[in-house]
Amino acid sequence: MYHSNNRLIFCIVDHHALTDKFKIDHDATFEHSLHHDTLALTAALLASGISPDKATLFVQSHVPEHTELTWILSSIGPMSWLNKMTQYKDKKTKSSSLGLYSYPVLMAADILLYKANVVPVGDDQVQHVELTRDYAVRFNSLFCKPNEEFFPMPEYMKSEFPRVMSLRDGLKKMSKSDPSDFARINLVDDPETVMSKVRKAKTDSLSTIKHEESRPEVSNLLRIYSTLEGITLKEAEARFKTANMLSFKEAVAESIVKK
Repeated sequence: MYHSNNRLIFCIVDHHALTDKFKIDHDATFEHSLHHDTLALTAALLASGISPDKATLFVQSHVPEHTELTWILSSIGPMSWLNKMTQYKDKKTKSSSLGLYSYPVLMAADILLYKANVVPVGDDQVQHVELTRDYAVRFNSLFCKPNEEFFPMPEYMKSEFPRVMSLRDGLKKMSKSDPSDFARINLVDDPETVMSKVRKAKTDSLSTIKHEESRPEVSNLLRIYSTLEGITLKEAEARFKTANMLSFKEAVAESIVKK
């Protein structure tokens, strides 16, 4: 997709980073971390090969129209749409903020503001794109003439590996909000850190390297390896037919570093 003629937009969503950060106790260090994290992510994206000549890269809070459109969308859609969002149901606590509940509206605004046609997403974000389509339909029906549309219907594009799981728990998504840094691979991790994290990744006591539903951690590492190497899971299994767990993990780490 990056090498096509599509107009590509990369947004560093610092407004989303505020979601559910302030609960009961004020985190005095958060402002500093947000500034640092924004710069670090910008550097990582540029270092990964994203060129300003081919894509638009910007910080969400620098464009006030994101929050302006969020308010308009929040005023035309019913609360029942948000009540169905599974991520809120999974993450909510007694002290959760309104931001955690309503951030899908901001996400819809992020997409619709640029009249995006295609949104690359993981499995857990498909519901958000479907919600965005609901807002687009509602907006167009209210403010456009018959058979006209202001916002196009965005489509989601799943990757071949739509969800990377935690290195500590193969049943949980890899997340930057996980308390343990060893649960994830960060874009800014150096090769030595990547190697250490993968070596310490949770697996199991079985000696074979196989993709099986009953072995989520090993299966996750196999999916990571096969995706990065551009081979099938069966081909990845064949490569490690006689390998032990340590050599398998080292190969996975080397592939991550190489790619």
